Amino acid sequence: MTLDATLWEVLEAHGVTTALMDKLRRLMEAQENGEWTWHLVGGRLKQCDLRIRYSADPYHVTRVENAVLDGESVVRS
Repeated sequence: MTLDATLWEVLEAHGVTTALMDKLRRLMEAQENGEWTWHLVGGRLKQCDLRIRYSADPYHVTRVENAVLDGESVVRS
């Protein structure tokens, strides 16, 4: 199933990028329980709030780390 081109243009106009949607897809695949909230201000995406709950067994920890961190640090320079 593909995303309607007009809908995609509207999402992009509000700051929703392909990279963000890909990250959302990966997080949905990895999460067992949690939430992802997009905060819009004046019709523009300004902040994402991610909360993931998962079991502490090594398999799930590794899956979520790979999905969230993508092998890179989350520390900003």
